[in-house]
Amino acid sequence: SSIARKRETSGFPDFLHQSPFRANNMVSTRQQQSQHPPQRQLVVPTSHIPWSVDVVHAMPRRLVELASKAVEGNAAAGWAAFTTGDGYVYAWQCTTKSLDENLEPAMSYVKMYLPELTVENGDEIHLALSASQGDAVHLYAYCQGWLWLRKLTSKDLNQHHRVQSHHAKTKIDFYSMNDDQEQVTGLQASPGLLVLSTNQGNLFWVTVTSVPVGLHVQKVQAETGFFSRLVFGSGTENNWHCENYVLPLNSTEFIALSQKGHMVQWKATITAGTAHHASFSVLAKGKLDMSSILSKGTILQATLSVDKESIYCIVRGISEGIEKLFWVQVCRFEGTIQRSEWINRFAEPSQVQNLGMMAMENQSVYAAFSHSNNILVMALLPEEEMIPELDLPPSAGPALLPHMLERDTTTHGCSVMTTFGLGLRVRYLPRDFQYAKKARYSSLSTTSSTQAPVMNPALISHLRSAFWQAYQDPATKRPLPPSLPSASAQALEMAVVNFAMELQQKNNHENPMEWHCAFVKFLQERGLYRRLSTTAKWQLLSMGQELAAFGYVVQFGHQHEDDCRAHDLAEWLLKHQEPQSSQWNAILAGLVQVAMQYREDKATAFYDVLHEPTIPLWLSHGSLQQVLKTQLQEWQDRNVPRNLAEPIATAALLSYLEHHPDKREYDQIQRMAISLLRSLNTDETEELAFELCIKCKYFEGLCEMSIDHEKKRDSANFSLDPLFESMQAKDVLTGYTFPQYVLQWHTDRGLYGHAINYGRQAPNDLALLMKHDEQLRKYKWIPAVQQGYFERATESCLDNAKNTTMSLKEQQFALSMAKLSNMLCVNQDKTRQKLIDGKLDLVKAQQMLEGDDESAATKTPVELVRIAIHKLQTAVSLEDRVRFATIALAVCNAMEDTATSIDYTAQVWAETLKLDEPLWDNWIKTESDLTNESLKERMMDSTVFGALLEECRIAEFSTMSKVMYGRHIESAVLDKLGSSNPLEFSRLLRSLTANPD
Repeated sequence: SSIARKRETSGFPDFLHQSPFRANNMVSTRQQQSQHPPQRQLVVPTSHIPWSVDVVHAMPRRLVELASKAVEGNAAAGWAAFTTGDGYVYAWQCTTKSLDENLEPAMSYVKMYLPELTVENGDEIHLALSASQGDAVHLYAYCQGWLWLRKLTSKDLNQHHRVQSHHAKTKIDFYSMNDDQEQVTGLQASPGLLVLSTNQGNLFWVTVTSVPVGLHVQKVQAETGFFSRLVFGSGTENNWHCENYVLPLNSTEFIALSQKGHMVQWKATITAGTAHHASFSVLAKGKLDMSSILSKGTILQATLSVDKESIYCIVRGISEGIEKLFWVQVCRFEGTIQRSEWINRFAEPSQVQNLGMMAMENQSVYAAFSHSNNILVMALLPEEEMIPELDLPPSAGPALLPHMLERDTTTHGCSVMTTFGLGLRVRYLPRDFQYAKKARYSSLSTTSSTQAPVMNPALISHLRSAFWQAYQDPATKRPLPPSLPSASAQALEMAVVNFAMELQQKNNHENPMEWHCAFVKFLQERGLYRRLSTTAKWQLLSMGQELAAFGYVVQFGHQHEDDCRAHDLAEWLLKHQEPQSSQWNAILAGLVQVAMQYREDKATAFYDVLHEPTIPLWLSHGSLQQVLKTQLQEWQDRNVPRNLAEPIATAALLSYLEHHPDKREYDQIQRMAISLLRSLNTDETEELAFELCIKCKYFEGLCEMSIDHEKKRDSANFSLDPLFESMQAKDVLTGYTFPQYVLQWHTDRGLYGHAINYGRQAPNDLALLMKHDEQLRKYKWIPAVQQGYFERATESCLDNAKNTTMSLKEQQFALSMAKLSNMLCVNQDKTRQKLIDGKLDLVKAQQMLEGDDESAATKTPVELVRIAIHKLQTAVSLEDRVRFATIALAVCNAMEDTATSIDYTAQVWAETLKLDEPLWDNWIKTESDLTNESLKERMMDSTVFGALLEECRIAEFSTMSKVMYGRHIESAVLDKLGSSNPLEFSRLLRSLTANPD
């Protein structure tokens, strides 16, 4: 056996040689939208796949090529080990690295050779690791009847001399105890407890003595002997192996759970008088009742909840005549099923291999499976009705090392080791983690991020002591004070925040970030960080943001000033601001850029927070906001270099976005910042301004930029259409939603076409706006047509046509649209169609009388008929007289008031008679037969009345019947004519107007 410190690259996965684990390979959030995630983030959580898979550890390079040959392995207490079945065992320490740290493979490992661990004839090897004192672990191995122990410490990794291959080993003679067919199927180790289980249902207790180091094996059986085979049968019944799962409760008690569901709680008693010999007693026994979900159930894997109250099992059996796989939660005390979930992913459960299962402190349980060359991780969570599952990506490795699924020390996820040599942190992110409700400490809303509620100083003292010991001697892993893991989540959180502030106030000028990052890393490594709320994590990030900015100031030598301190940097900036100084502007721009970049790079990778902060961060400190506001005011209407304007404008917007007690001030900041960015007049700053408008919900800026770019080649980049669905916020001043604001903004500027076009995305908002805006209301028919409401469109167009201020051209358009939409109605209104046609006739009549003047005002029917009569009276040719008379009758026909229509119709016919009055008088006096056909022909050909009568007859009778000459208007015509011989005139006209045969 020898200690190996290998640095070879052979055998390591190719992508590890490309330095994907460097911290500087992390890309920004904006870059991630268009690029693949960093290689250490194998799965980036999204709303569709709320899982994260991160590479946080890499095994020694030399072991990677051996990992695929591993036949057995185990991990516990920060150590991992595996054997290849050829007598060699390899062990190393698993040190996890956060995503923002450089990740290099472990440098050292222990290589041991044990001939007894050589696999022959299908023999199985079992490995187990158990924590000991400090950073030491006990490594146990079993094969071919030999049980072996080796104690490992970090010193073993740093030594170059040869060490013994083991500290103790012993031979277990099953033949003398039972029979030679018995085989060990499990090796369970935990602090103070080591138990072997066999295929015959027997358990063997192993006592480990320190002086001398030794292993003492004895069979677990009650003193009466009744439980010599654990009371639940032998392994021969129905050809089922009666194997047991050992679930430790403490160093002397454990539960034995058989594959058939029988449970026995054992207690071992060792006294000074009995030396290493233990006596055993049964404290409880029971049976898991699985009849409600399946028959002939077999437990494939089992683990205890952290509170020891529940047992989680993976069970395979027959349900509804089909073989199924279930995930079952059982009450440990009663054996009743509390929850069961059918794992319906697998069509052939018998082909599924369970790779491990572990319960976490937050009541979630993780299990790994292998099926059809795929590796799956599933989670059972109390708040989820279904079992979330994730297929590990191929880049993680083709397989997991056996029995290496453990609790992650930083989060409530699990850690696994792949045959690529990668240590993965796998976790499911529940809804409350991804979309945490906003909450803040009241002190953070108006003061520095370094203030928080006061708490019991004893817990802070314990935390302080534990951290400084770990910081000053990182090679030694000391246990935490019991008060820390046993403290309530709220008490621990308050202690963490207060001590983090204490570290910040110590002002480490040489490296301001060192203590803060070391403290956060300490919390993660010791399992305390995962107990913190999202708010507390954001608080720590806020402190880191301020320290990062302070570190930037340190570069300029200002840290030597008495009032420049890491915990009140914002106040110092406000006190010493010189807005007209180029040097000051450069410092401020660089400082806020560092603060923003720190959050972007560290939020997820180091602080494990997602989405928007739940509290205001340091960037939104009141004093810093005043500094940024003053600088923006100083730069209004001035040419400012881009390297200064861009970071300060961006920081101001993000600062007020996080926290703005005054809405009008926030609106002012939005206007000044966006105006400053747009004044730079580059494509990049225009796109940045648009993105910031979206992020900060500055709707006016979005509308202005969209209008400015709508006729440019990049118009698609500034389109508002995609935002109608995604933008859920309201305008900070008006309270309008995004659709409401866009419609109102364009309407106020007379851009009705834009408003109606955007109204397709928000028809209800457009309809509401049209009710209150008179100018927009006249376009109400457009969305009605778009939505197929033709009845509504017709009514809208007719309402528009009633507007007396409309021009002749506008009225003609409104009536034409009304006619078209009415024709498209399912049930056409013929009366309304006639009305529309009449109004269109009036428009045509005016055009014929006055010419096609688009700006001409619309005249009333009475005005039109008077104009027509006047033109009739002054016309010379017969053709013109008939034309003007026809127009006059058409106007009369379109009049809605019947009395007025009849009166003016009579006036028109009377005027035609007056034009040829001498002819009419001569015929009355000279013709004895007023009904002869020859006279009729002469009257029709030579008079305006006759020509008009013929014109009316050519037109459809149904449309001109109201204005046709007849007895209904005869008396009125004669009265207006004033003839001296009305009876003869009446006989003559009746003869002429009689319908021909």
